[in-house]
Amino acid sequence: MISRMTIKFLTIGLIVVTLASASCSAEDGMDVEFVSQEFPGFTVTDSTDIENSADKFITVANISEMLSLIPDDGMIIKVNAFAIDNDGGGGIFQYHEAQTGINNGGTVIDGWVRQYDNNLINIKWFGAKGDGIKDDSIALQAALDVGGFIIFDKATYNIGTQLSINQPCSIDLNGATITSSTIMRLIAVNKNTTLTNGNITTTYASSSQSLFGIIESMNTSLDFLKLQDLFIDGGSNSEIDGIKIDCTVNNSIINDITIDNVVIENTGIMGIEIISHTGGMDDDLNHVNNVTITNLKTKNTGTISTYGMGISISGGVRKTVINGIIVDDFKDIGIENAGGKIFLCTNFEVKNPKLASDIFVATQQNQFYTSNENTVFMNGDIRGNGKINFKSDSNPIIVNNLQINGDVKIDAVNAVINNSTINTGNVIQSLDGGKLVINNTMVFFKSGISRFQANTSEIELNNVTATRTDDGMMIFCDTGSSLSISYGKFTDGYIQVDSGSTGIIKNFEYDSVGSGNGFIGLGSYTFSFVFSNGVLIDNR
Repeated sequence: MISRMTIKFLTIGLIVVTLASASCSAEDGMDVEFVSQEFPGFTVTDSTDIENSADKFITVANISEMLSLIPDDGMIIKVNAFAIDNDGGGGIFQYHEAQTGINNGGTVIDGWVRQYDNNLINIKWFGAKGDGIKDDSIALQAALDVGGFIIFDKATYNIGTQLSINQPCSIDLNGATITSSTIMRLIAVNKNTTLTNGNITTTYASSSQSLFGIIESMNTSLDFLKLQDLFIDGGSNSEIDGIKIDCTVNNSIINDITIDNVVIENTGIMGIEIISHTGGMDDDLNHVNNVTITNLKTKNTGTISTYGMGISISGGVRKTVINGIIVDDFKDIGIENAGGKIFLCTNFEVKNPKLASDIFVATQQNQFYTSNENTVFMNGDIRGNGKINFKSDSNPIIVNNLQINGDVKIDAVNAVINNSTINTGNVIQSLDGGKLVINNTMVFFKSGISRFQANTSEIELNNVTATRTDDGMMIFCDTGSSLSISYGKFTDGYIQVDSGSTGIIKNFEYDSVGSGNGFIGLGSYTFSFVFSNGVLIDNR
């Protein structure tokens, strides 16, 4: 006769759950010892009230075995695994007859309701394997469809179909990798989402010219989207962006986009592309508002496309702040702000454009292109050949503390450059009736075409020190243009002012040996003089 039995139990709320049980009574002459057992996520206490629960609690090996039971309403069981031992998909389930037929694949399965607290959902509950081979698309999609706080195990999850975030989610990849060799558009964001701490990669090869994003949000309305601590790899072969947010259709609106500590590499087109709308600068739809991009690095963008950018902000995005970024090895445009409103870019580095041989003559080869109001660039470092377009129809674009090394051409319409150092073998010019102001800046021109130039526009140089490596042209003021120089110092080169141009030059030191039209200086002088219609009036 059995004389003693140990009964282990736990309590969930007011329900007492036994982990092992047997029918017994005092008449059997059996001593009963109650031993509490800890179970993650639940409070376990000693209790003698097991009479009504002992016959409801059993342990089964997996979900399939659970579904083979004929349960009573309220029955509670322990499931050891989703499919096989130690796969992370087990847990405590309670049967709710009212939910029979409901199945989301992980937290409610044909009436069996998983018992969990803290609102944390583990994707292993839905059968995700994470071996980098099995297609985990169905399991991951099922977890995303439940929404809430979703956590991954650190593993590699292969997917064969696009994942869509259709419920508000906060997703912690926990160091995991989501990867695919069969699709290029991995994650579509349709609801408020935070996605952090992992890797998203594709090796899918395509020449479809489709403008997709590895992470993409299109034609939807969100209060916020946050992408943080991510590594995104496009595999070099796909016609894709790393991150694409497009609100040009269906009046979609996204507020408060945050992209922080993200690395994007090997994308066929863009690193990041954010488009508000296509209505032009005067369209106040403002479909994308408040974009913050910090601690970003893009590398090897535009690998397939005829054009490719590090970052593109376009179509009236309202308020963009970019800080602490590196754009490296891009096809033609490092940072583009086309039509955005209120744009601040600070502490940035742009280097190694791919099309160096033709970059100074091809207008699409821009390291920056901006056509908007209220734009500021600060603390930038640009290396390599390229062209910078600073164009604004209203308020001047402000550039502070810019460092340029390479044969960089600057085209400006309404821009102010302050406290910068420019070393270039190309032209710095004002265009199209606009005005370029350069203050407190050192410029080193190489030989050849490199110079300041005003083309039917204004150029103003204040406290600018400029040096050429030969005695060629330092400044060219085209017909109908205006030149103003104050407190400047030039070494080598000459100034040419065409007929019909006007200018004022004062407090100017010119140490030059050169030849040409307009102004030629020899030695070191301080001048106060005026150019008028190409004629020098000198009151030395």
